[in-house]
This record gives sequence, C-alpha cells and structure tokens, in this order.
Amino acid sequence: MTPLLNHIYEYDTVVVGSDVRSLLYAYSKELPIVLVNHRIPYIFEYAELDWDLSHFGLENTPTKLLTSKGEQKIFGQRIEYIWNYLLLAQGMRGRNLFGGLVEEVRIDKDILKVMTYRRYYKIRFSNLVIFEHKDVHGILADSKRKRNNKYKVLDWIAIKKSASYKTQYIETDDFFISEIFRDGNYRSMAVSHLTKAQINSGDFSGAYLQLRLRDVFEEAGILGRWKDRKFRKLIQCIPEEREILIVKDPIVFEDTENIKFMNHAALGDLL
Repeated sequence: MTPLLNHIYEYDTVVVGSDVRSLLYAYSKELPIVLVNHRIPYIFEYAELDWDLSHFGLENTPTKLLTSKGEQKIFGQRIEYIWNYLLLAQGMRGRNLFGGLVEEVRIDKDILKVMTYRRYYKIRFSNLVIFEHKDVHGILADSKRKRNNKYKVLDWIAIKKSASYKTQYIETDDFFISEIFRDGNYRSMAVSHLTKAQINSGDFSGAYLQLRLRDVFEEAGILGRWKDRKFRKLIQCIPEEREILIVKDPIVFEDTENIKFMNHAALGDLL
C-alpha cells in the first residue's frame, strides 16, 4: 500500500452533508466538508424573499414566474444558484474534500472513513457535524423515530401536442398536483403532497395522474394544438419519473461528545 493510502488527514471539525444547508454552514464557519452523493436542488426550491444573503457574497435576486392568470409569482433566489456558488467557493478554498467523488462514509471512533469510487481515505476529527445521515454508517448515537405521514411527490412530465404557451408556474388548491413548475419547452415538474397510504394505493399515479394533469393544464388555459384549424388535439401529459421526498426527517439523533446532528436544522435559521 502506498504511503498516500496510509495517510490520515486531520481536521478539528468536519461537516458531512450535500445539501445547501451543509454547504452554507461549512462556508460560514470556514470548515471542510465531505459531500456524500450530493444532490442538485430541485427547480421548485427558492429562497425566501426576506433572506439576507449579502454576508455570503450573494444577492437574493427575486425570481419571477409567469402564472396561468398572466400575473407574476415572485420567489427569492433559486436554491440551485446558491448551492452552485457555495460549492464553487468551498472548492476554491480547498474545503471541499475529495470533490464529488464520495459514495459513503463510515464513522469509527474519531476516524471518518471516506469511500470514493476507487479507494477510501481516513480523516481524524475532533468534532463532526452531520446534516444528512444517508450513506453515513457507524452512527452509534441514540436515536428515536417520529411518525411521519407527510411526503412531497415529484412527477417529471413531458408535455406533448400542446399549443404554444408562456406559463411557467401553475398553482391549485388541491393536495394532488398543488403546483407545476415549467422546465424548458416540453418538460415540467408537478408537486403533490400525499400520505404514505395514498402513495401505496396507486390511485394517484398512472392513468389517473395523466387525466388529472390534463385537467390542471386545461383549467390553466393550456390546450392542445389545432388540427387543420378545425379541432384541437388533446394535450398529452406523460409521466416520466417520480421521486418521493420525506417532508421532515423522522429520525432524531442525540448529540454525542464529538458529533453534532443538524438533520433537522432549517435553512432559514442558518442565515
């Protein structure tokens, strides 16, 4: 084994996480971070309008999306933009350890074993701050699981045979397809808020999902294309991919002497 593979890196405090919270915390505290299977923020994630990002060198530029009513829905800066900025800033300061190559980590007393695509490295730490515990093994802290019945369901959909439209954002009063965000000319993301029982029932997917999507688009005034200037084709909303997100992490860890768990920290509270 080469000397490099035997080497143990040493840091006083190390942050583990991949979301914008962990990057924000590491950047503001000038700490190194280990990104485990980092996830790019979704298109529906925006900063709150009253967040002050100036002390991070950022402007909270309002994002204006055109609604089906011809009005503008105003959000804050896109979280993806903030995430990319912080990721670049951490890398330029040499605090993004191992880049985005980390697959999983394991805690062994005061050693953090980091597994990349080809090999693993060791980090000796005095303190560890964990924002996301997925793919983090060896956690010996006491924990309890709270009952969770709230899920955010994301459906990527392809829009076909529609007439030209400028709408970027659709909002409804229904828990099933409560929002739709346009991503390009022919792709959108529908956001629903379902329970576990509703997800498992199958009543909110497949053909019913397509019919509901068509109704939402038609209610928003987005119709199918004309054929021979005589009648309109039916707009086609084809589900491509579904992701299910837990609204709130159900696992609550007890902090240990040298490990602090921040998986329940709210982004706004870190500013």
